[in-house]
Amino acid sequence: MPAGAASLPLLAITEQADGVFRLSGPLTFPFVRAACTDGVRRLAASAAPVLELDCHEVAEVDSAGLALLVEWLAWARASGRRMRISGTPQHLRELAAISEVDGLLADGV
Repeated sequence: MPAGAASLPLLAITEQADGVFRLSGPLTFPFVRAACTDGVRRLAASAAPVLELDCHEVAEVDSAGLALLVEWLAWARASGRRMRISGTPQHLRELAAISEVDGLLADGV
């Protein structure tokens, strides 16, 4: 983790209901590596056939955060599960459009 990152708010991944996970905090480069492993572990532990990532409380996002969401979508597909992303902040939608992956975020897998 970069110097000074310990004082930054962490990205939290919490299961709100069966298969519904809330992301809160920054979805940015300093937190993506830890969030990737932790997120897959939490998602895999759910027995729900359809998973949802609720991004209403994502404070900020960058290209690393977008890549993380795409990685989780790929994990869901490889695991034979469906995943949808809800509550995407405007900045995330714009970043996804520029990166030409907005269809993935909108459709899920």
